[in-house]
Amino acid sequence: LANPLVNEVVIGLADKDPATGMARVTVTVNARVLDVTPPTIPDTIVSVGPVMYAGVGPTEDEARTAALKLAANSAARELTSQLNNLGVK
Repeated sequence: LANPLVNEVVIGLADKDPATGMARVTVTVNARVLDVTPPTIPDTIVSVGPVMYAGVGPTEDEARTAALKLAANSAARELTSQLNNLGVK
């Protein structure tokens, strides 16, 4: 199977986390894996999202990095789990 990944990551504006007072940035993720095996029309095999993740840090850059890492790891794990459940190798 040919399985390209189509994804979208939207990074929100930083604000102040009310619990800690540190910078907080949200990231929204949409991702899907497509089967583009010819001659069929591309079809979604598995997908994630939209899911929102938040990162907190002492600076906006650190909060953004934390949010992106969390979003990437979580989305990758979910997509991998779904692919494994379908028996796709």
